[in-house]
Amino acid sequence: MGLGNLASQAGGIQGGIQGGIQGGRQAGGELERGGGVPSVLRHALTPEFRFRPPALVYGAEAKTGDLLAGAGSMVGSPNLTAFGALSNIVHQVLFIVFCATTYIIFNPVMSNSPENLPEIPVVDLGDRPPAALVAAQRERAAALLAAARQNFTLPLLIAGDAACRLWLARSNNPYWAEIAEVAASLPGPGGWILNMSHEWACTSGVAAAPHLPEGAENHLLRALDWRMPGLGENLLAVRRRGPGGPWVDLTWPGFVGTIQGLAPGRFAAAFNQAPLHRRTRLFAADWALQRRRFWRSRHLPPAHLLRRVFDQARDFAEAKSLLCRTPLALPVIYALVGPGPGEACIIERLEDQAFVREAHPDDAPVAAANHWQATGLSGYPRGLESEKRSARLAETLPQAGGGLDWLAPPVLNELTRLALRAEPASGRLWVQGYEAYGPATAVLELTETSPVDKGPTEKASADSRPAALAH
Repeated sequence: MGLGNLASQAGGIQGGIQGGIQGGRQAGGELERGGGVPSVLRHALTPEFRFRPPALVYGAEAKTGDLLAGAGSMVGSPNLTAFGALSNIVHQVLFIVFCATTYIIFNPVMSNSPENLPEIPVVDLGDRPPAALVAAQRERAAALLAAARQNFTLPLLIAGDAACRLWLARSNNPYWAEIAEVAASLPGPGGWILNMSHEWACTSGVAAAPHLPEGAENHLLRALDWRMPGLGENLLAVRRRGPGGPWVDLTWPGFVGTIQGLAPGRFAAAFNQAPLHRRTRLFAADWALQRRRFWRSRHLPPAHLLRRVFDQARDFAEAKSLLCRTPLALPVIYALVGPGPGEACIIERLEDQAFVREAHPDDAPVAAANHWQATGLSGYPRGLESEKRSARLAETLPQAGGGLDWLAPPVLNELTRLALRAEPASGRLWVQGYEAYGPATAVLELTETSPVDKGPTEKASADSRPAALAH
């Protein structure tokens, strides 16, 4: 055999290995995103399969692609002639079947059944400060901080902490002391900037629920999307108490504001990131203009206003008034639902204006993602397929039953970190943590009682118990 033939075959083998790595990572990415084996096979049957850039292996980085690289190099090599007359498409199908089988065997996420998923801890915080939650959940707080360092980098966390600390002090923020205590208790920088970060996308909807058992009245459906990993795995259900009454905060250790929650007998609420206001034709310029407006503002961030509402508002009407009338530092979209007839709305907020979309019992439900529907303003939608997510949830709301069976693409996507359904009248909620690879926790079902009732119950498993504040 001549040197030329050897070189040619060596080059073919190298090309086969590279193709195998690419294909393995594509297949792994499809499985990591929850597509399953059929989805991967459909993807493999496209003519351009071998030539697409490697798909991002969400949450697991490149572990699956690296594991399957050898298999791909054997089956995906263009120089293998032992298959004779078999077509290229058969090679690809065999390759993907082998990849899927190997992935299922060796990947712990795929092998986990729903019964093996960890439960969401239920923590009784009462009226104690958020720093007490950090002290009780140090491992989860450290895991989130580590993910933030990878997501934002350490220099950005340090610089962001300094800027956010200054802004909160200049604006006389009522939660400055709580955030300072949290930041001091964390093992490194990040406590300030993470408490001011609102770079997520969400889908929320509210509607009357006459199709549900008596006692439901209205319900809130909600999915939170964010690129930072670890939020689904480290989710907590925290029972808190304020002057307005008890409530459940679906949150994370170290976060002082509130993104979503349930106050039994009073209301349930959540907020979505608003679109970036389009003032020019350049996204970067519009982003800079909004940040300049925020820096000059001295009002509450959206998460801090929602925390105040859960602590203080005694009913739906008071919560709605506070969410509509309180000046804000940033635009936002609130979803609010109460226990009584007609108590359901979406509030699209600018810094000093409110546009309310009501969901009456005889009308269509209202849903929101991350684009304006009532303000008439032009903006850059946030997240993935904002209009499709909102339309899908609006279709789902009238038929959605108990639990989280309503959750489906595109509302559910690779960025989803939390799914929630809440009924203020009955005090019931269902919540589950998600990561890019799929469900990260078991579904937690709680039945919280209003202050006049006897006490709360919960159902996540047979031996589910509230997590103690102290180790």
